[in-house]
Amino acid sequence: MGLIYLDSSVFVSLLLADSNSVRARAWLSGFAGLLLVGDFAVVETGGVISRTERTGEITEAQADAAWLDLVAMRDQSERWRHGAGDFAESERLVRDRSLKLSGADALHLASAINAKASMATFDLRLQEAARARGVGVEAIG
Repeated sequence: MGLIYLDSSVFVSLLLADSNSVRARAWLSGFAGLLLVGDFAVVETGGVISRTERTGEITEAQADAAWLDLVAMRDQSERWRHGAGDFAESERLVRDRSLKLSGADALHLASAINAKASMATFDLRLQEAARARGVGVEAIG
């Protein structure tokens, strides 16, 4: 196993209870490679944590715990700081109509491409786009 870029769908499933949480946690507990965490994935995941607290799906204490776990995961992983090359590549990706990517997903894929990493994501469209661009997709669950 090499370097694996985590998108926010994996972080959300690791930190908050959802339909993919059991699979995500089982995958991570057996993972022996190196995780790559992008600053954007942290911000995007943080937005989900904040939204779920605001909507009453989790308590303030649960949100605080999720944030602490997110920061700990980031600090224990390789950190990807997005640069101009990531944004230029994500623009190319989002303009490729065949990929059907949102701007956020394009930035995740661009980061994996530029880092020469495989991806871990639950997003099926992003998995398909990654494979179309020659990026490996980690099987989770």
